[in-house]
Amino acid sequence: MGTISKRVGVVADGRLYADVSLSYSEASKDIASNSSVINWTVHASQIPCNSFGFTGTNRNSACTIKAYINGTCVISRALGLIRMTNSNSWSQSGSIRVTHNTDGNKSISISLQIDRGGGNYNGDPWTYGSASGSASLKLSFIARASSISCPSLTLGSAATIKITRASSSFTERIRYSFGKASEEITPGTDKGSVSWTPPLSLASQIPKATSGTGTLSCDTYYEGKCIGTKSIQVRFNLPSSIKPSLSSISAVPVNPSAISNWGIFVQTKSKAKLTVNGAQGTYGSTITGYTIKGGGFQGNSSSFETGLLNKSGEMSFEAIVTDSRGRKSDPKTIKISVVPYSQPVLSKYSAVRCLANGTPADEGTCVLGNITFSYSSCSGKNAVTTSVRYRRSGTTSWTDAKTSFSSGKAFVFGNAAISAETSYDIELSIKDAFGTVTIYEMVSTAEVLMDFKAGGKGIAIGKVSEKENAFELNQNWNAYFHGKEIQDLIKALIASEYKTVANRIYPVGSIYISISPTNPGSLFGGTWVQISQGRFLLGESTSYPAKSTGGESSHKLSSDEMPSHNHHLSNDSTAHSWAWGGSGKTVNAQVDAAGGNGSGNKVNTKQGEWNSTAYSGGGKAHNNMPPYFVAYMWERTK
Repeated sequence: MGTISKRVGVVADGRLYADVSLSYSEASKDIASNSSVINWTVHASQIPCNSFGFTGTNRNSACTIKAYINGTCVISRALGLIRMTNSNSWSQSGSIRVTHNTDGNKSISISLQIDRGGGNYNGDPWTYGSASGSASLKLSFIARASSISCPSLTLGSAATIKITRASSSFTERIRYSFGKASEEITPGTDKGSVSWTPPLSLASQIPKATSGTGTLSCDTYYEGKCIGTKSIQVRFNLPSSIKPSLSSISAVPVNPSAISNWGIFVQTKSKAKLTVNGAQGTYGSTITGYTIKGGGFQGNSSSFETGLLNKSGEMSFEAIVTDSRGRKSDPKTIKISVVPYSQPVLSKYSAVRCLANGTPADEGTCVLGNITFSYSSCSGKNAVTTSVRYRRSGTTSWTDAKTSFSSGKAFVFGNAAISAETSYDIELSIKDAFGTVTIYEMVSTAEVLMDFKAGGKGIAIGKVSEKENAFELNQNWNAYFHGKEIQDLIKALIASEYKTVANRIYPVGSIYISISPTNPGSLFGGTWVQISQGRFLLGESTSYPAKSTGGESSHKLSSDEMPSHNHHLSNDSTAHSWAWGGSGKTVNAQVDAAGGNGSGNKVNTKQGEWNSTAYSGGGKAHNNMPPYFVAYMWERTK
């Protein structure tokens, strides 16, 4: 409480004066309305004298007393002069309600003002003095809304929301809003904190992000009435467990029509079709990418077909899916077994003349054959058939021997039709599911020491002469020159020439390319090193010197590598936002856009976060490979 007192008198001689005072005090406060009641009293009294006094009515003019509280005039009273012999005084009281600031604080101004006025009595002029005074009063604090604090939140994990309580007589209700979801966390508490576990279902509010900003609000209640609300922004994070999934990856063989019903993977003959099954996002996310890799292959679709499986044995493939949040699933794997395959191989074979019972005989008219071969059974799926044909040497028409053979078992064919006077070409064939392997042997005539062609000019050693103007030698006899077998001399000559030619064609530093995995060292000699798998060849230049390596099969663009572009903001009803003036300040303004057309071109702003364009793109690496054909590549190093 307080008092403002002022004295005013007659200017003419100072014999008449009065005291005026304004008393004030805070009578009460009300939490619900955030206001206080101020009581006030204005009192005026005349100092006793022999001639004049105060009255409520001035005969001619008046002096006015005014009192102001918090800018509001609570009284305005006029005073006049009359003749009296005793003291005269008056007073007036009242009250006024003053609303506090939103934070519960309030200081008010109080002032007393006496305005100059004039009067006369019996024709004598009198003039009052003027005076004013002021004071301030700090009102009692009225507790307002409680505040809260909370670190970032992780969906599915308990977090503590701390409450800074403005008064112990208050209760607080905590609620959240996130995206389009909102709910009350607690209907009312008088504690200093609340434990809350954000539900995992809130992840559906951010199907293209792993975190987002939401709002926690604290509504403060007093005697059942909400007296204020304070809100904070908080980050909602998704746990790592929220990610896409797939149920499995399946693999089926893609085989040539000849073996389409085998249902197995065959080396160099089969491809694998790999399919991702049961891929799905979670809590609103969608699948945006697939990765299937293994066995030197990689695909980026839900179904992927490999190239030919060139290696046998167990082969593992892995599948991963990516969702619209950029999160990857746990991998699913599948192992397939690739059975080995190579074409049939004939390791030993012979064909000699014999009798019908299979006894070898130089002049026999049948042929005794014996062949050792091997083939790939492909888990019992592959079978072979064998066949034999023969013809007189030098002719083109073949005769079917109408017989088959097994590996390592002698067999007889010809049915006594193999003339001892003629040589014969023998064709031995082995056919499996993928093709036929054929070798040729020759059965010579009957063996004789020397023979001259009948009726002609031909001579033969060790066999019957068959060719005109020719010297023939039994293919099974050896010929020597200077103590060395002619056949060996020819082989040595051929080998020497072959090596010379091979060195000229493939010198050290050469590259050999083939679809066969055979090391070319076994073909041409020298030392060969296989070039790393998955590499392309590139012509040498100053930028790319010989034997340098680089490049990548897939590539994720950086910001600098993206084409220059922009995005248009959507024309929706959501205002853009900015932070201005600090916490608790709100901005609602209109700003003319540059080049605008008057009031129709405005940008509305308010406190908060800026809008952004919608997310686009999956952020995954793209395939960086040109069309290709896969082959084995070797470099000769020695």
